[in-house]
Amino acid sequence: MNCSRNTVLFYISSLFGNVYLERAIWILYYQSIGLSFLEISILQALINASMFLFDVPGGIFADKFGRKASLIVGRLLIIAYYVIVLSTTNVAALGAGSILFGAGMVCISGADQAFLFDSIKTEDSNDNYTKLYGIFNGLSLLTLSFSMECGGLIQKHSWFLVYFLSIVFQSCSLFFTTMLKENNRYHSAVDNVRDKSMSPRGLNISSASKFFITAVALFWGIASIYNMFNQKLLSSVGLPVSSVALIYAVGSPVVALFSMLAHRFENMFSSKIVLICGFLISGVLFSIIMDRSVYIYTVSFIGVSCLYNLTEPIVYNKLNGLVTSEKRATFLSFINVLSSAFMFVLLPGIGFLGDRLSLSMIFTVLGLISCILCIIGVVLEYRKRSITTIQ
Repeated sequence: MNCSRNTVLFYISSLFGNVYLERAIWILYYQSIGLSFLEISILQALINASMFLFDVPGGIFADKFGRKASLIVGRLLIIAYYVIVLSTTNVAALGAGSILFGAGMVCISGADQAFLFDSIKTEDSNDNYTKLYGIFNGLSLLTLSFSMECGGLIQKHSWFLVYFLSIVFQSCSLFFTTMLKENNRYHSAVDNVRDKSMSPRGLNISSASKFFITAVALFWGIASIYNMFNQKLLSSVGLPVSSVALIYAVGSPVVALFSMLAHRFENMFSSKIVLICGFLISGVLFSIIMDRSVYIYTVSFIGVSCLYNLTEPIVYNKLNGLVTSEKRATFLSFINVLSSAFMFVLLPGIGFLGDRLSLSMIFTVLGLISCILCIIGVVLEYRKRSITTIQ
């Protein structure tokens, strides 16, 4: 597979941007500076509230002014967040940083996928999007795996160094992002709609697709919270910070492999079968965590992450085809805003109940509900497509 220089630069900038040294231990850092679990949950909720508020405007910004501009703004905001974390332990200031981080993430999310999709389409490889996105996502996860393990090791010497090096890597990503070029096909599409409305009403989607998107967004939101709070589950059974980071790091290559092989599963069976089986098995993995043990927590955590990243490229491949290029980032932002909204609503409740009830029970209930809804959503979405094909 030959990639253009622009696509290679995009890969490099994204890989640098995926070096989050604190990803597997940030909750433990906040605990180390004296924050309660409820305060930590509120800080994460602020990130999701920011994503909820800025997601759609961020997508519209990327569609109007370019994916590159959106990516640059996103990296700058994330760097600002790390600077705040390094500068203070004040909860209010950290809250402001969380808002900046959320805004930065939404500037990148949607814009990066739209940039990659348009680049692939320009290179006449549109049919390989599941494969190319899966490989790219897998490489990003491998980078994240390496960074998480390094973060756990660096933390033994200094929490400061963890966040300082994060600034360095985000700055490298910013540098390579400035070297990107928007493809001509994208500019032509934008020129044709520059004066037209980019409001949500302009995205015509069927009821079945809306249900499917909502269910998947709920699953993504719950799985993301589970991914974060698994740090607390693992530490609750006596694991030290470095061991928690090691589990996250060791699991990531396995997760990356599933993402890279998504297209093979899709070709071997069908996207519908892969999605249904993925959500079904995820439900089983959520249900087994009622048995408190390091082994169960690890298997469930890695398993849900694997299936999340197996189904994600397939879902995005389908969703990308529902809209035209000039509205793609906006559309993807609507999906992300739903996921952020679910996280924003659920996080404070989970944080409050997590100090009083079993986190295992909470995630079992939420996980099962989301997986059942996703299976129903897949059936409805593909039934709609079958009916359309017959007609």
